[in-house]
Amino acid sequence: MSDPPPRRRHSRVGRTSAAIAVGVLLALAIPTVVAAQTDSITGTNIVATVGAQFSGVIATSTLPVGEVSVDWGDGIVTTGSIAAGGSISGTHTYTAEGDFGITLTSGAVVGHSTAVVLTPSQGAVLVGSDATTVPDGGAGTASVLSPGPGLTATLQRPTGPATLFVAVYGANPESDPVNAGGFYDVRVVGGGPTATLVVVFHYRGVSGSPRLMFFDAATGRYVPVQSPSIIADQGAQAITVTLDAATVPSIAQLTGTVFAAVAPTPAVAPIVAAPRFTG
Repeated sequence: MSDPPPRRRHSRVGRTSAAIAVGVLLALAIPTVVAAQTDSITGTNIVATVGAQFSGVIATSTLPVGEVSVDWGDGIVTTGSIAAGGSISGTHTYTAEGDFGITLTSGAVVGHSTAVVLTPSQGAVLVGSDATTVPDGGAGTASVLSPGPGLTATLQRPTGPATLFVAVYGANPESDPVNAGGFYDVRVVGGGPTATLVVVFHYRGVSGSPRLMFFDAATGRYVPVQSPSIIADQGAQAITVTLDAATVPSIAQLTGTVFAAVAPTPAVAPIVAAPRFTG
C-alpha cells in the first residue's frame, strides 16, 4: 500500500506580503484632502479727530504682505499696507465729524471698519473710549471706567449689525457752559428702530441728584434727556437711562451728542420784604 501524497503547506509570509502590498496600493490611491484657506479681512473701530491725521491699524486679515485699497467713506480712497501677520494700516485726515464706514478691498476679498470722527474740541479733552460691533438681533457692551466719571452702555436687539461707541471727556467739549459731574459720548451706528440702549453714567463731585442733559446742536444748548426710564442713584453716584426710537434723544440721533450729569441748580432763598412801619 503506497503512502498518501504529502500535504501542501501554504506560506503565511506570502499572504502577509500580499496584504501589505494591497494596503500600500490603497494608500497611494486615496490622496489626503487638505481644505484650502479662505482669505478674509476683519474690520475694527477707530477714533479720529477732524483735521488731525489718523495713522494706525484699521483691520486685521489673513492676507499676505502687500497692499490693499482703502475707501475711507468720505469720498477719499488711498492705499493701505498689509504687514506680516495680516494687520492692515492706513493714514487719513477727515475734514468733517461723524461716523464713516471704511471699505477695504484686496482682489475679491472685502472687509469693513467704522471710523468715529470727533470735533477738535472733543478730541482735545478725550479721556478714554471704547467701541464694539453688535450682531443683528444680539447684544453688546462698551464701557469706559476710570477713577473719575465713566459709563457703561449695552445695545440690545439691533436690526442688522451696529457699532456701539462710548467716550468720556475730561472737560466740557461744547460751548454751552454747565457745572457737571461728568461729560460723555454715546453713539450708535446702525441699529434700526428695534434697538434698545441702556446706559449707566457714573458721575463725581456733585452733591444732590444731578440732571441728565445732552447737547442739542440745533439750539446750541444742553437740554434734558427725556425717557420713561431714568433712575438716579445718589449713593452709587450713577444715572441709568434707557434710550430707544421714541426717547429724546433717540438712538438714531446719537451722532456727536454729548451727555452731561449736570449739577442741580442751587436753591435760592426767596427775598422777603422788610416790614414797613407806619406811624
